[in-house]
Parts: sequence; C-alpha cells; structure tokens
Amino acid sequence: MVKGKFTLLLLGVVLGGVAALYSVNFGTGLPMETAFAAARQQSAGSEKVYLPIIKDFDPDAIPGLPPGSYFEKFTGAPANATPWNGDGLDITIHNRDQDQLYSMTPMQAQHGGNCSGPDNTHTVSNYNDVVFQCRNHLMTATYGLSEYGGYSMIYLTPAYIVDTSGDFMVSFDVSTFVTNPGRDWIDLWISPYDDNLQLALDEWLPDVQGEPRNALHFKLTQDSTWFVEQIRNGNLQELNSSYVRRTDAVEPSKSVRTTHMLIVQGNRMRFGIPDEDMWWYDGPVPSFIRNWNGAVVQIGHHSYTPDKDCSGAACGPNTYHWDNIAVGPGQHMTMIKADKRLVSNTTNHTLVFDEPAPANSHLRFSGVGEDLEVSFDGGSTWQNAQLQKSRIGQTREHFKSYWTPIPAGTTSVRFRGGNWWGGEWAARDATIWSRVVPSGDLGFDPYSAAGKPMFSQSIPVDTPAFNNDLFDQIDELGAFCEN
Repeated sequence: MVKGKFTLLLLGVVLGGVAALYSVNFGTGLPMETAFAAARQQSAGSEKVYLPIIKDFDPDAIPGLPPGSYFEKFTGAPANATPWNGDGLDITIHNRDQDQLYSMTPMQAQHGGNCSGPDNTHTVSNYNDVVFQCRNHLMTATYGLSEYGGYSMIYLTPAYIVDTSGDFMVSFDVSTFVTNPGRDWIDLWISPYDDNLQLALDEWLPDVQGEPRNALHFKLTQDSTWFVEQIRNGNLQELNSSYVRRTDAVEPSKSVRTTHMLIVQGNRMRFGIPDEDMWWYDGPVPSFIRNWNGAVVQIGHHSYTPDKDCSGAACGPNTYHWDNIAVGPGQHMTMIKADKRLVSNTTNHTLVFDEPAPANSHLRFSGVGEDLEVSFDGGSTWQNAQLQKSRIGQTREHFKSYWTPIPAGTTSVRFRGGNWWGGEWAARDATIWSRVVPSGDLGFDPYSAAGKPMFSQSIPVDTPAFNNDLFDQIDELGAFCEN
C-alpha cells in the first residue's frame, strides 16, 4: 500500500435487489480508520445503512492533519444539558444590552433539558448555560433581543496557534437549520495571533469595534451562501469565487452536522463543503497570510434581533450544533481561565486565574466604561488596560477588546474604571494567553492517528427507498452525523 493513501472497497452492497461497487482513494497525512464500514441503526420499523458520500472533487488533493493538531470532538453524553467548561476552547459570550449584563433574556435552546432530541427545547437565561453539551456534541444558543435593539454573539476560540506559512486546514461540523438567515448566523475568523480581536465584527453592524487589522473572514449570509473576504492592513477585499446557495445541496437540519472546511495547500486555498464539492472560494492563497507569525481561529454565532424582518414559526433565536473542530498544523497554546466571567462596578473587582501566567503572556478580555485599569499586584499599582487595535476607531459606548501584557507568575488581576453614560463599567470573559505550549493534560484530544478521519463522513439511507436509483439518491442526500 502506498504510504499516506488507503483504498477502501465497499463491495456487494445489495439493497432492494441492487448491487454496487465503491472504490475510494484518499491522500492523507495520517493513517485513516476504516470509517466507511456499514453501520446499522434500527428505527421505527426501517433499517438505515450508512454509506460514504461520493462527489466529483479529488480527495487526493486534500492533505490530512499531522499528529499534534487541534481536535475537539466534545465526547460526552450527560443526562442533562450541561455547560461546557473544557480547557480546549476560550469562550466569549457577548450581549450589547446593559439591561442584560448579568443575565440574558430567556430563550428556548434546542435539545430538551434531559438532552432529548433537537426538536425539543429547554429554557436558558444564564450566560453559563448558553454553550452546552448533549449527545457528544456542543451547542451555542444566544439571543439579541429586538426590544432593546439587541446584538449578541458567542465566539469559540481553540487553544491552538495555526501555522499559516505552509499548508494548513480548519474544519468544523455544524447544523444547517437556520431560523432567520439575515439575523442569526455563523462565521469564521482567522487572524494573526498579535492582531486577534476578542469581539471581531463587521464594521457596518451596530456593535463593538469592527474587524481586526488583518484577517480572513468567512460569513454565512441571508442568502444561504458564504461571503469570503480578506482584510490586509485595514483594507477589505471580497474574495468569493462562487455564490452558490448552501440550501441547493444541503437540506437544513438541526440533527445533521455538515463538515465545512478551509484548506490551504500549495498555492491554492478553498473554503466550502467538500462532501458536496461546493466551494465559495477556490483560488490563490492570499500571500500576506504567509507572513503571519501564527494565527488564531474564531468560530462565531451571531444574533441580531432575530425575531425581526421575518415571518413564520421558525423566527427567533437559533441554536447551532457543533462537532469535530480540527485545526492544524501549528502548536498548542496556553489559555488560563478566570474564576468568573464578569467583574463590574457593583461586583468584586478581582479575578483569580487557575494557574500563574507564563512569560510573555497577555491578559485578553472585553470591557466597557471609562479609563479601564488593571492591577497585577493586588491594587498597589495600576496601569491602563491596553486596547487591541482594530481596523476602525473605538466607539465610546461599545464593548472593546483588550490585550494587555501581564507579568509572569500573575495569578490574580484587579480591575477599576469609570462608569459610562449608559451604565456601569464592566470587564468580562478574561483569559491569560501565551504562546507557551502547555504541559500535561491539554483538556482536549490532540489529533492523532487514532483521531477522526477528516474526509470520511457518511449519510443515512433508508433501506426501503434504496433501489435502482442508487447513485442518484446518494447525490441527493444530505451530510452526516444524524442523532
């Protein structure tokens, strides 16, 4: 067998009197597990057989991830919807409304409180509950309420610095059901480590401080296409090579999580859904990313008055279902979490961190108010919290992203500031970041030869309908991972 390749033959699939032969040849950077073996699931009197998706794109052209890459598969099936506190992700939860500084407007998040199926719901109103786990995957649920002209967002940031100087990949699986496409959406940011914005957002939206100075941005739009752009030294440029609608190939689903992938290989960059051979960008690699000294990946869920400008029962805030976030190659990084997510004028002003800060670390947080300051020695001395530069200027009444050097060995930080015209000062979602590779348990699964093959998704096929139109039906079916 040629190194880095395997050939899988699924022979003699006989369903409804029809036999088929499949041969799939993948070029990878890893040994692949035999994920195309037929898996059977009994349900309501019918039997489902899971078969590989076969499409026109050339799998030999897609690299695998090397051992040591980031891979979070959210393993765990708790009896109840359980807040996610894994160390492998930095979680930012933002809401612009001062009235919702401490708790959010209640919403119905998908999956029952006992983790029953996604058509069931449970009420969330505490920020600690909006990123939660059920059935071996992760959910995000957020609500920018119309009554307050609201805007809210959640960012998931892997504890990993991707090396953009050569070939690399970013991959995630996500549900495709959308409540209000123009007002509840997801996106992906890749920006230099030193330019990362905790609250990255399009300039034209009514909150925070705009885009990073340098980035690649991929955003799901109201037309069910992905908008692709680059930001280079503050200059935006659209990159799309296609505006195909995702709904043309993928059925909206709460339970099926479809793989979206950014692949940079040689001089070619692609972003899309490999299983559908659907690419919103397929062209040259933007050359400026090669000079980044490591990059940060942020996966976002945005909610901007989702009960506005739409009709029907589906309107309102959405829940997205995530799984199998993979990034590499690069290096793992240190992210140290605090004992609570918020300090403000009316709370205790001190955050205590799980571990001492390594050398050359930064304190990363979002904040609002006048003249925010931090103390690393219990209040004996103070210094201005340093704003992270963004593509546009700062807006006084908006939350801002802060990126402040912190002395090695620091385990607690005190905050102070002045209240602003709309309310009290606040700082939230603080972590200590360092390029130092952590030792011991990473809190997630580093990608290894035993990890998930990146290109082996399978689709459910109902036996009674699987007949002489075999190949046509496979092309028409959705992506993988039905609960």
